[in-house]
Amino acid sequence: MTKPCYLCKQAEFKEAVRKIPQGLPEAELGIYMDNLREILK
Repeated sequence: MTKPCYLCKQAEFKEAVRKIPQGLPEAELGIYMDNLREILK
């Protein structure tokens, strides 16, 4: 399979989520969400 390993992506995703600062305004949260979606592609 040439797709990136699912578990690797999951780990990367969890790490990205962990880095989101608490109490972000909605607008900035949207930017983070877009980045997370990119990781999961």
